[in-house]
Amino acid sequence: MDEKEYNVFTLENGTEYTEIHRLEDDGKTYVVLSDLENPKDFCVRKLIKENGEDYVIKLDGEEEFNRVLAKFQKEFLS
Repeated sequence: MDEKEYNVFTLENGTEYTEIHRLEDDGKTYVVLSDLENPKDFCVRKLIKENGEDYVIKLDGEEEFNRVLAKFQKEFLS
């Protein structure tokens, strides 16, 4: 059986989160992340590339979060 490779990001609080979904919206890439120790703990971040490396940054506000979360729910639940 092949093992699947997962992207792991360490956030500003030092917690490691695993990428569970990636989506495009308005020309930007967003990732939904889940805490490795507590899978019910999730967050949404913007993905950026710098010097060939992937980084995640916080969203610009509640409106962006709600828009991206709604799109994620639509894709995930359909």
